Amino acid sequence: MTLATYQESFDYYNQLISEASTTMEWVEYTGRLYELSDECLNYLWNLIRYNVDEEKYQEILAEQRAWIKEKEDAATDAANEWEGGSFAPVAYNDMLATMTIERCGELVEYLE
Repeated sequence: MTLATYQESFDYYNQLISEASTTMEWVEYTGRLYELSDECLNYLWNLIRYNVDEEKYQEILAEQRAWIKEKEDAATDAANEWEGGSFAPVAYNDMLATMTIERCGELVEYLE
């Protein structure tokens, strides 16, 4: 798969989200959206691991660790805005998915 293929799938699930009418559907679709974006991230990470020199890899790894904390904090903050309500998991999943697919675009640059 390529980033473009993952992006097409991401867009498909965003379309489903826009058509969803229940919180249960939103939770399901945003969860799938995050799974998909995380799969893309892991795919790209493996490419980076085996296609950049060790020094550059360590630099990217440190950056990635900082990004993971930033992503998790942002998702928690997004969920907290709903104060434990039924929409909190939607906000959490959506933030994780959005930040992860954006990070995929950044990681691709290390492979160019």
